[in-house]
Amino acid sequence: MASCFSLPARGCLSKERANQPLATRKDPRMPQEEETLSFIRDSLEKSDQLTRNMVSILSS
Repeated sequence: MASCFSLPARGCLSKERANQPLATRKDPRMPQEEETLSFIRDSLEKSDQLTRNMVSILSS
């Protein structure tokens, strides 16, 4: 059985992967997480714009 290093909420890393600098590690979940964060950012921007528009309407 291959040895591994346990990381919180990340599971198990091989010794070779654990020794790689963080910047060079490729996490297979990264594209999914980036897509999710992009969706959240876009949703918040739309929400902020709607809020500004509603405040403008109510203030006039």
